[in-house]
Amino acid sequence: MKVDIIIIHYLDKASLSMCLEALSEQSLAAHRVFVVDNSDDLPELAHPKLKLELIKPGKNLGFAAACNLAAKQSKSDWVAFLNPDAFPARNWLHELSQCVETHSKTICFSSKQVFYEAPHLLDGSGDNYHISGLYWRRGYKQAADRYYPERVFSASGAAMLVKRQIFLDLGGFDTDFFSYGEDVDFGFRLQLLNQPCLYCKDAQVFHRGYSSSGGRHSEFSLYYGHRNLVWVFFKNMPLPFLILFFPLHLVLTIITLIKFSLQGQMKTIFRAKWDAVKGLPILLKQRQRIQSIRKASLSSLWRAFTKNLNRTL
Repeated sequence: MKVDIIIIHYLDKASLSMCLEALSEQSLAAHRVFVVDNSDDLPELAHPKLKLELIKPGKNLGFAAACNLAAKQSKSDWVAFLNPDAFPARNWLHELSQCVETHSKTICFSSKQVFYEAPHLLDGSGDNYHISGLYWRRGYKQAADRYYPERVFSASGAAMLVKRQIFLDLGGFDTDFFSYGEDVDFGFRLQLLNQPCLYCKDAQVFHRGYSSSGGRHSEFSLYYGHRNLVWVFFKNMPLPFLILFFPLHLVLTIITLIKFSLQGQMKTIFRAKWDAVKGLPILLKQRQRIQSIRKASLSSLWRAFTKNLNRTL
């Protein structure tokens, strides 16, 4: 099994160095490691144990477009997207390959993300998608051994494995998203095609998180996270569910606007939602194509959605 690793670098050389070192110690070696230099601050890149390929687009493409660019240059059957601040355990790639062997019809796999400074706690085990359009990391801050290998709504782009050609055939990550939510959007599209993701509990990475975006509650994270949340919902939700769940989505939006306004981030959250609305005409064209090839039944999608807002699930 040939796997290429794809890492998107942006203003965090220290984390990138640690990530590459962890990759060099893998029990199953990657075929190649692609590093996309979105901050254009890596004059060169080399490691004695890794076949490295540095891609310099000359500007910040965002996470989604940078991943797509590297996936197109890869020649391997599988690609693994890995954040530079996600440091894989020595058997990470081996365990992912075991999951592929055991579940040969599955095309997308999510890793176990644990906190770098608290590895007994989950940073995520795939993503949950609520019927309101809200999504979150499954098992966030719960015991690291809580879950067994099972289907998840989507795989986290911080450490996911996907069959390369199918990823490209589906258009890869949506480049309009720039950053945040593109992995959930891709997972939703897989769900619509009856191709759910699988969680591999033994494929572990130690994740710092938000190392290049200013933190979980930064203006950057808030803007792209909440703009893209709207886009995922309107782009992918089948029409019967869109009509049924829209009132709940609207309530969620109002609560979100009030919450972040009270926290002093009114300008950012209103800009995120307004830009989301302005972008809907383009997304609705994409929606028509996506819904036209849907294979999943409404009942199977209903089972894939989360109905409980308890975010420890």
